[in-house]
Amino acid sequence: MIFETVSFLRVGGIVIFPTETVYALACDASNYRAMLRIYDIKQRNIKKNLPVMVAGITHLEKFTLFNQSQASLIKECCPGPVTFIFRRKKSVHFRFRFPEKVAVRIPDSKVALKILRIFKRPVFATSVNLSGRPAVSNFTQIGNYIKKRVSHIICDNRGVKGIVSSIVDISGERPVLVRKGAFNIRFVGKSEFIE
Repeated sequence: MIFETVSFLRVGGIVIFPTETVYALACDASNYRAMLRIYDIKQRNIKKNLPVMVAGITHLEKFTLFNQSQASLIKECCPGPVTFIFRRKKSVHFRFRFPEKVAVRIPDSKVALKILRIFKRPVFATSVNLSGRPAVSNFTQIGNYIKKRVSHIICDNRGVKGIVSSIVDISGERPVLVRKGAFNIRFVGKSEFIE
């Protein structure tokens, strides 16, 4: 199941797997054609960037910029249902086509983390839904339109809470809470979220 998912990612496939928030629609972040297919499947505006998912903070260091205090905040929240917005390193733009600011999450899901650790590269991972529709938190909610357009689906509802991740922008001097979600607190350690 896990290895089959990784095999599809390696050849440019689109896969669906569970996380602790909602189901993820994912592809290899270095595969431009696969990325465009996700936009097509979701009927998503191409101007809206796709979030990225990685296995750990060491992967973040390869393509994002953050300081020591931001690293402490990340370690307090991750792995978990928090998506951070970072400034990206200029050197990775052409390979991964990341924008100047990139949203990244380290999931707290055994299935998702195992996929990411075996794959060893970032993936674009967004919620399973058509743009503007509710995110899928149960595999029975995945419609035929999406099922027919993906390579592989892991159907496992265990641990899927059905609440989207919180989004925190740490690309500036102070962290800003952009979206309330599963990780819905105002203070984390010494960092104050600005709303």
